[in-house]
Amino acid sequence: MYIARLKDRGICSLSGNDTLSFLQGIVTNDVNALSDKKPCYSVLLSPQGKFLHDFFLIQDKKRILIDCNLDRYEDLKKRLLIYKLRSDVEIKLVEDLVVFAIFSETLNQPISFDNGITYTDPRNSGLGQRLILSRSETIDSTFPNKNFHIVSDKNYQMHRIKLGISEGPVEIEPGKSFPLEFGLQFLNAISFTKGCYVGQEVTTRMHARKLVKRIPAVIKFDPNIEVKIKETVFFNEKKIGVVLSVFGNYALILILISVANNLQSGQVIKVGREEAIIQIPDWLTLS
Repeated sequence: MYIARLKDRGICSLSGNDTLSFLQGIVTNDVNALSDKKPCYSVLLSPQGKFLHDFFLIQDKKRILIDCNLDRYEDLKKRLLIYKLRSDVEIKLVEDLVVFAIFSETLNQPISFDNGITYTDPRNSGLGQRLILSRSETIDSTFPNKNFHIVSDKNYQMHRIKLGISEGPVEIEPGKSFPLEFGLQFLNAISFTKGCYVGQEVTTRMHARKLVKRIPAVIKFDPNIEVKIKETVFFNEKKIGVVLSVFGNYALILILISVANNLQSGQVIKVGREEAIIQIPDWLTLS
């Protein structure tokens, strides 16, 4: 079992009488399903249906915590304030809290801790759990079990990439990407039954009319090969996609769904001039 401090993540809080109704009207998922034991993964879109932010919502007594990308917190806060108007909602960064990922190459039973807030990653069971912990808590007191191994956040990112799961803003580019092209509807980020939210019309139309043209996939390559972000991916000498991110000898790519329908995991493709093995994520439903 591995534990990694996710240094790119931060926690902000929303509190006030209108918090739930405020979020319900702007984010892609149904926040009415939130409870102390059930977190929610969701996305904030532009009115044009383009991705802006993805985050986890966690009920913590009378407030909602948002596990978000720390570097983009100010942008997230600014956009939330645009929609806040006169709603009774207070938004602030909780600087005392940090985020850990608890994961393994094989699925394990969820683990509970005496300290902090623990929840299972709602996107995919293979991602394991997340732990929100106060900076004042020590690693030894929180993780006394010697079976835990503390690793770099890069180890976690490679684990995530191997599962074919994208995150913003690293792989999902804000202001330019559509969430359905990264399979977020299969990662419990989007409700098609909750009603209106910002960007809902475009998202629903893309889903109903099957307008999605690309999907994420994973490639594995020789460790001696240098693969770069934005490098072109080929199959049968035809361009089929592009590299989004690289960790170790794995890369997350975005490819044409028309080609993916004719590919099988384990087939050889090319990234640049070098060969690589493609893996289609098993959580994706191709159409």
